[in-house]
Amino acid sequence: MFEWVAELPPTRKAYLDDSYLTKLEAKVLEVVSDRGKRAYVVLDSTIYHPLGGGQPSDKGFMDGSNLRFQVKKALERKGVVIHWGSFSENDVFGEGEEVKCRLDWDRRYLIMKLHTAGHILDYAMSCVYGRLVETLGAVHGPPDAYLDYKVGTMPDAERLEKLVNEIVERDLPVEIIYVGRDELEDALFNAPNLERLPEAETYRIVRIEGVNAMPCMGTHVRKTGEIGRFEVRRIEKISKGIRVHYWVS
Repeated sequence: MFEWVAELPPTRKAYLDDSYLTKLEAKVLEVVSDRGKRAYVVLDSTIYHPLGGGQPSDKGFMDGSNLRFQVKKALERKGVVIHWGSFSENDVFGEGEEVKCRLDWDRRYLIMKLHTAGHILDYAMSCVYGRLVETLGAVHGPPDAYLDYKVGTMPDAERLEKLVNEIVERDLPVEIIYVGRDELEDALFNAPNLERLPEAETYRIVRIEGVNAMPCMGTHVRKTGEIGRFEVRRIEKISKGIRVHYWVS
């Protein structure tokens, strides 16, 4: 469906360096019409995190000289971030046009808090079970955040909440570091699922001191205290383990 992205250069992903960036000016590289006013737009750089890695897509707006494009979903193919949405008129941006991007910040910030809380929940699960616990899937965003774990017994929800909130209240820094392949082993700790990690020249690591350091391409808060109050909403059995539904407030 997206064979045309093969001709485009990789998108510069501004959100990887600054998760708090809410506005960006970028150049239009390609517009592919869908139906009606709907279309796919590719820019040379973006602030919109695409769907992936357990993180929902960002949303927002792009404003050109005469048109507005509502970003309803972003997705990535072969290093290119594709923005899907709808134009305000029956027209499209021109190739090379400069547009002003604006992020739905309230949604993004909630996702950042939920994603960082998810990393701390991984740590809490390892404390409860006395080992790293494999994750099977995740959604770190509205309307229902959850993590799936490969375990056979149900954990105590109150204990999980207590462990996570203790880390949140310590207001620990959340650091983003980049390491080469030969540095990866020394940079990681308390990181599950490493057997699934693809080979790369450089890895982006999200590090919470004393908690864990894990490969992750998602957006995160700067300090754990920003998360607020962590809550386990419910825990249920799934086919290969359990699903922990959680929220922050």
